[in-house]
Amino acid sequence: MNWWRCILLFLAITDLNGTGYAQINLTLKSLESEDPVAAGFYLKKINPSLERDLLEAEIAFLNNDFSLLDSTLSRIDKVRLSKCKALQQITLRGLLAYKRNRFAEAQNIFNQAKELSSTCNDPYYQAAYVNYWSGYVSLELGDLSSAQQELSNAIKFFQTDTTRFRVKLAHSYFWLGALKLKQEQYEASITHLNLSLAIYQNLPLDKSDIQSKIYNNLGAAHNGLWNYNEAIRAYKQALSLNIAKRAAPEELAIVYSNLGRFYELYENFIQSKEYYDKAIHYLNDGNLSPDRKALIYQNYGTVLSKQYLYVPAQNQYLIALKIIEPYKEIYGNIYARILINIAYSFLNQESYTAAERWEKELDEFFKSHGNKFSEQLQEWQLYQAIRDQLLGDYKGALTLLDVLEKNTPQDDQHLKILQVKASVLKKLNSQEESQAKYRQLINHYLTKLPVTHPQIIQLYNELASTFAGTPYEKDSSIFYYTLARKNNLLINPLNKESAFYASKVEWIISNYYLLKIALTSFKANDGDFKELLKAEGLIQSSVSVIQSQRVEMRESADVINLMRLYHEFFDLAMEYYYTAYTHSADKSYLDKAFLISEKTKYQSLLASMKLDKVNAFSRVTDKVLSEERKLTTEVAQLEYQYSQEVAKQSEPLPQLLDEYLTQWKNTTSKFDHFLDSIKLNLPDYYNLKFNKTSVEVSQIQNDFLSKYPHMAWVSFYQGEQFSYALLISSNEKHFLKLGNSQTISRQLNALKNSTNLQLTEEFHQASEALYMTTFKAIDSCLLLLPQKITDLVVIPDGNLSLLNFELLGKRNKTVWSPILLRYTFSYGYSSSLLWIEFREKQSINLSKLNMIAFAPEFKSGTDTQKGRRSLENENLYEDFDFQPLEKNQDEVVKSSEVLKKHKVNSKLYLGETANEANFKKESLSSYDIIHLATHGFAGDGLPGVAFARSSESDDDDILFMEEIFALRNKARLLCLSACETAVGKISTGEGIIGLTRAFLYSGSQNIIVSLWKVNDEKTEKLMVEFYARLAKTRSISKSLHQAKVSMIKKDPALHPAHWAAFIHIGLD
Repeated sequence: MNWWRCILLFLAITDLNGTGYAQINLTLKSLESEDPVAAGFYLKKINPSLERDLLEAEIAFLNNDFSLLDSTLSRIDKVRLSKCKALQQITLRGLLAYKRNRFAEAQNIFNQAKELSSTCNDPYYQAAYVNYWSGYVSLELGDLSSAQQELSNAIKFFQTDTTRFRVKLAHSYFWLGALKLKQEQYEASITHLNLSLAIYQNLPLDKSDIQSKIYNNLGAAHNGLWNYNEAIRAYKQALSLNIAKRAAPEELAIVYSNLGRFYELYENFIQSKEYYDKAIHYLNDGNLSPDRKALIYQNYGTVLSKQYLYVPAQNQYLIALKIIEPYKEIYGNIYARILINIAYSFLNQESYTAAERWEKELDEFFKSHGNKFSEQLQEWQLYQAIRDQLLGDYKGALTLLDVLEKNTPQDDQHLKILQVKASVLKKLNSQEESQAKYRQLINHYLTKLPVTHPQIIQLYNELASTFAGTPYEKDSSIFYYTLARKNNLLINPLNKESAFYASKVEWIISNYYLLKIALTSFKANDGDFKELLKAEGLIQSSVSVIQSQRVEMRESADVINLMRLYHEFFDLAMEYYYTAYTHSADKSYLDKAFLISEKTKYQSLLASMKLDKVNAFSRVTDKVLSEERKLTTEVAQLEYQYSQEVAKQSEPLPQLLDEYLTQWKNTTSKFDHFLDSIKLNLPDYYNLKFNKTSVEVSQIQNDFLSKYPHMAWVSFYQGEQFSYALLISSNEKHFLKLGNSQTISRQLNALKNSTNLQLTEEFHQASEALYMTTFKAIDSCLLLLPQKITDLVVIPDGNLSLLNFELLGKRNKTVWSPILLRYTFSYGYSSSLLWIEFREKQSINLSKLNMIAFAPEFKSGTDTQKGRRSLENENLYEDFDFQPLEKNQDEVVKSSEVLKKHKVNSKLYLGETANEANFKKESLSSYDIIHLATHGFAGDGLPGVAFARSSESDDDDILFMEEIFALRNKARLLCLSACETAVGKISTGEGIIGLTRAFLYSGSQNIIVSLWKVNDEKTEKLMVEFYARLAKTRSISKSLHQAKVSMIKKDPALHPAHWAAFIHIGLD
């Protein structure tokens, strides 16, 4: 026990007459020092009385024992109370109402107490007691004006006796400091907090819990002044005190959330998220007020949103909303801000319909509350303007922005309004007004920020874009884009010779428009070709940035532009190289265009497969996946953060930069070692996610086509406006510009519809039209080659991935002739992937092969077309309503009989035995051919294949794509004799996404898949014929080709829908 309590104990012992008056005085002194432990000790010696009940009630409040406080206040006889004691009892009633979240009742009670205080003749109760506790409650409820007046009055009285009331004086200073912090009067806040801290540090009592709160607020105040060192020192001191004392969970939650908020402001999202995670952990066990609890969840959501983790952010916002909704009349500012954040999270994902629900709630809230929450009302109006802009209602957005600009004070919100307005004016072709706004913003920021700041770089790019289509486009646009580009380039502290950018996306924007101006100028004026060639550096530097593993870390403005940027930039690069190729006849430009085409396919493939949603990969442990997620996120964020601080020049502190640089170096080194280990031990996984190597034209010619001179390689590029083909043979290469991309898409739809409906005349017309736009130029080049070409490797792009080129043909008088009769086709996702997957292939040796086949039985419903069904949802097995297949079991039985003649053994699962459990139970790596004769489905959801329903297994009997990644096989051929198994999500430059990619990763070397709903009986005939041919030719592509030709010869009138669905992916 400390000496202060020892003195009080001595005084209590000397109270020899037993009256209890000394104990009452000692209890009062302990309460004035807000020491409930000592007060409780002396209270035990006081006889039961009205005085004792009031003392016990106040002790209960300080101990946060509100049940005891309630019961004690209930037994006090109000009639017998003096005026001053009644004032004390009413004040405690007000505190109890506040702690029980009855806020309106608490405010009414304190109003009564203020009226009654004038009737009390005790100066302490009259001048200080009510003001002290009322100031505390007003502060907690956000009534800062009342709190400031009440606390100032209390302080004035406490200063009359700084010995007796020093604890209450210290506490009043603390609350007033917290109040000034909320008012963003940071220097005043620091002054009052330091006064409070000085008193507490000299007290004999242990007040480390209060000191921790003071340090917390000091950290926030220094942070408001951007005093990084002082802020972090205060926060760490608060954390140290709490941990040393094993503080209550709510106190640790506050400390950790403050640290999270601190690092968020410095854009160190890794540290911020770590501290918020800890805050949430303690928050669930603590007892914080609803406003503080909701703010922590909301702020955590904001940190997640800044990392583009919108769904996790929404979860945090919804928790915050649930906490604060019962108190929205008092904390309407917090409630409205949470709703706005939720709506923004949907807006950022372009989920406009989902955002409407929250917009409706906001609209109703502000209609019922008027201008009560003016700051949040302005945020809501700005949100509406941004939404209208995104939806193309520029006039509606401008109307809102005009009002906001007039009514918003000259602060950061006003600058944000100006920037949105400048963008809207540009959309409305009010170029001069837009330019004026951008110049106003630039001039403002240049007084506060260095020219390398990302904000200024973005504004220079935006200003440059306003000159498009004007007489000043060439000179003014070039000037500002070049200025933005110059300021964007920083010194890389790790490698002085490599590029380092304030904003990578703004770098690409500058390059894109400068390239566009150069290309447009050359074409319009038939300008100097040497000048055009100088612009090629813009392409190379942009490709380097796009290819960067870390480019995903960007500012909010970057998010809006990113998806549009990449595709438009690659389109422009292809146009540039085609122009240079045709002007100079220099084949090297074809090589460069080929690499651009590959990057659009190969690099974009990862994002389109949604691999972040796949939780398991064969041979890849959970520990590896966890380490990968951690390192990739940290490396990206640390590079971004460091570049931001370097770009800001005048803002960063050496200590902050050193922190980022040290973390970045260490994390980058760990990530490099991690990748080396993955490449060595898990090469398939490395190729799937990290291999950025693009195969070159010379490699394809020298290492592959030179061995197969009858073969040619055709890589397509489908841009927004034009499509291109790059034709490569063993000794020649051609760069061809095809038809308009929109025309190709329309023709492809016509071909697909006439195929599905089996309309012969319409099909012939569509086939010939599409042949003319996509293949005639290729065909003409092939016919002129010295070596006859019979085999084609096709690398499609965009929606051409849905086309089997065998369907194309032309009519000679009345006879339609498909190019299938002249060429054998194989397909690939990208040339680089095909190269990696198949360059070490072995030819098929049937004498050593074996096959496993699955042909499930489906019992529900009927299907008049007897087709293998494609469905596009992800519900349970029964919801798919798989239709019976009459010929799939005959197909695998007959195929196995054909192969048996060539000593190929087969294991067949037929009917109910062909279930998912048996498939997963098998050692798939033991089989060279895997044949699945079943329903397949694809679409925008996860694709899969169906097995027989099994009542004895916990499996759902649907093998989804994400499950296939976790399997392993060594099949030379995997045949998916199902419908639409190759049709996945088609995105620009991504090719076919679906089951085939998953099976390729799992180890399959060649895959046969289908592109549309297949007739069951015709599939059986095609597959049996295919295996019969395979037994003779040992070539998958030739066997499939010959099987189709055989069907045509047997039935010339047979519609191509029956033989053209299946394609071969791979090289054999």
